[in-house]
Amino acid sequence: MGREPRLSIAEIISYFNLQKIVYQILDLQSDFCVFATEQNLATNKIMMELGGTIKIAGIIGEEKNKFKSSLDFKEALVKIIIKKLQAEQKNRKIFFGLSFYNTKNSRFAFNKKLSLSLGLEIKKGLEKNNINSRLVTSRDIALSSVTVKLNKLLSQRGAEIIYANGKEKIWLAKTLAVQPFEEFGERDFGRPERDARSGMIPPKLAKIMINLAKTPKTEAILDPFCGSGTIISEAAIMEYQKISGSDISAAAISNTRKNIIWLKEKYNINIQSINIEQCDATKLHTCFPKNSVAAIITEPFLGPPLKIKEKPELIKKIIAYLTELYSKVLQQFSEILKPGGTIVMIFPIIHGENYLPLEKIITGLPLTISPLLPIEFQNKLTQRQTLVYARPEQRVKREIVRFMKKELG
Repeated sequence: MGREPRLSIAEIISYFNLQKIVYQILDLQSDFCVFATEQNLATNKIMMELGGTIKIAGIIGEEKNKFKSSLDFKEALVKIIIKKLQAEQKNRKIFFGLSFYNTKNSRFAFNKKLSLSLGLEIKKGLEKNNINSRLVTSRDIALSSVTVKLNKLLSQRGAEIIYANGKEKIWLAKTLAVQPFEEFGERDFGRPERDARSGMIPPKLAKIMINLAKTPKTEAILDPFCGSGTIISEAAIMEYQKISGSDISAAAISNTRKNIIWLKEKYNINIQSINIEQCDATKLHTCFPKNSVAAIITEPFLGPPLKIKEKPELIKKIIAYLTELYSKVLQQFSEILKPGGTIVMIFPIIHGENYLPLEKIITGLPLTISPLLPIEFQNKLTQRQTLVYARPEQRVKREIVRFMKKELG
């Protein structure tokens, strides 16, 4: 899972539910999750549609954590991996690497030295079976997606073997797909128009939010604070068929249109169904018909840039202003949203602890807060049934909120 594992899980579950993929969660730890599904998954396609998942791997073995000593553990692990690699690669030279997850809760002391030792033992075992190999290593005990892809570990002659220390079991898996880091970087930094001064949502987060909306690709979706068009671009890549975007800023509309044209040329995608127009989000009803969209996915204006430390009075003023603004735009959202429709919206958390009053903002509106995780995992959400996306040093963190519009009657 990614930097925000709770958000990653929420996205995967939302995606599985929308795609009608029947699943069971077998293990959930701080940095990985094990799913059992009733059908085979198109892992490469799924990886291209997810924003918060770093690697997808298939289980190749599982062991109860019953080893009496580190030597027993090491011998068993080496034996399983050699058997798997030998069966797949036969007599060709292979490239392999090892990655270890959730090792802090292991009985054995995991470090770079142990990782290298295990890798060399596997290499020797392969040589005894007349298989030449190259061991791929890195500074960390888990290989990055970049290392996996650039060292041929996803090719037919390669393998990244994952060791994941679970609650009751040790899971061994072979990596099948990694996050398309080059494409995300290109869409973030390589597009023609970027407006860092007004703030930009990362493409990964945009994709996560689209998946959290759980909206079929045939339904209409809207970003009413489109900025440079990140959410619109990611939706287009995911092949949504009815995409609209609006913004009060003429410059933002121009930037979005330029970025969409670049996207078409770069990725050869259809942009005919994308509608972009200048519109004030507090007057959306003048631009979009009532009950016309199935989902609104957006990062609105999050307030002015902040200094390292702000006076409490200024923070109160910002919260009051944004509370009034969001009350107005959510009233507009609820008008143009279909009954049963979804809003996935970012709210700012100012200086890490100052939240906006959600319940006050939606008072009198036909909206309810929709928890981002199923009931069995709601202890992983905030008390407001939301999730937070942020780096520790950020002055304004992002709180991701999902609303549902009440059905008629």
